[in-house]
Amino acid sequence: MNRETATYRCPQCRRQHRVLADEYGDHGCICGWEPYASAIEALDPEDVRDYVDYCRDINVKPDAFAFSTLHRRKYGGVPGREIQRLLDEEYTKEDGE
Repeated sequence: MNRETATYRCPQCRRQHRVLADEYGDHGCICGWEPYASAIEALDPEDVRDYVDYCRDINVKPDAFAFSTLHRRKYGGVPGREIQRLLDEEYTKEDGE
């Protein structure tokens, strides 16, 4: 069974990478570049904290899909698993205090 591949160039070191097409944009480079790194760094900790506090108030677990729906303009390009990781960190941090 043949699967489609895609090729891209690392914007930092210009190394060429070939990946499965459905994994395009999921992997970084050995030089240290990570896709969406600037978008992830742009996540405002205050937005994350406010959303986690809101979830606590209504007694639900924070969800990346709901967060990105509320803040679509700002964080539409950030992968959900990264948002969920940050939400989980904030949720457990506050839970332990």
